[in-house]
Amino acid sequence: MKLSTLCLACVLSVGAFATTGAIADPVHTGIITSQGPDRYLARDNLIGVKVHDNSDMIVGDVEDLIIDSTNRVIGVVIGTGGVLGIGEKRVGVHLTSLDFVEASGTTLAVLSRISKADLEKAPAFERAKPQKSLLQRAKEKAQELTDKTTATSKDAYEKAKPTLDAAKESVKETYEKAKDAAKPAIDAAKEAVTPDP
Repeated sequence: MKLSTLCLACVLSVGAFATTGAIADPVHTGIITSQGPDRYLARDNLIGVKVHDNSDMIVGDVEDLIIDSTNRVIGVVIGTGGVLGIGEKRVGVHLTSLDFVEASGTTLAVLSRISKADLEKAPAFERAKPQKSLLQRAKEKAQELTDKTTATSKDAYEKAKPTLDAAKESVKETYEKAKDAAKPAIDAAKEAVTPDP
């Protein structure tokens, strides 16, 4: 399967997700248990992919996906120009303007209808909402870690609870047996200490 066809399959899959809430796995409805041969992960094959022009020169990289109100991928944001991300401009490009090809085990995105000069002249992509600050992302990560720790602790407690209950019961039984075994000795000691009338 050509990668461009695979990319189209991804777009259609995202659209299916919007209408059903999840792509149904044959075994578990609503849960996807594996990637499968006809699916790919954006972080592996799309986000970060180097974008080439028609002369095979790298003109940028895919930084983000542009998704419409029906949850379909309609384009990508390409970071272009600058050095090490400094002075870089982000340009929105329709998905149809890119061809995805596999070369030496690497996924490449080729701008078939847009030149490097077009990217340079294009206005910078405007976000509808401001990007999350580093502090906001750190707070969200801290909350995520707190939630995971709480869930893990509860899960560990629930798994350990039967063992704890069994241990308590075992200690109680051992105590009662020791008490019963010691009773004759305690009674004898009491009798020995009690003066005769």
